[in-house]
Amino acid sequence: MFVCEGSKLSVIGTMSVGYEHLDMAECGRRNIIVGYTPDVLTDATAELTVALLLATSRRLMPGKIDHFNQFVSVSIKK
Repeated sequence: MFVCEGSKLSVIGTMSVGYEHLDMAECGRRNIIVGYTPDVLTDATAELTVALLLATSRRLMPGKIDHFNQFVSVSIKK
């Protein structure tokens, strides 16, 4: 990335949680400002985990399939 942009690059914004994929030493040498989004996915990950645990414990997906199969006659051959 640094080679392509040359000396015009002054800011890097990354839409990821961390910045491990960037060469921070080189950014410092070139006075390039780096912006990233720490902890942006922490709450969403925890919420999804709880939702998946609830769905699994209450067998929501098999129940949904059974409910669907009551109204639709589908023949699937393996």
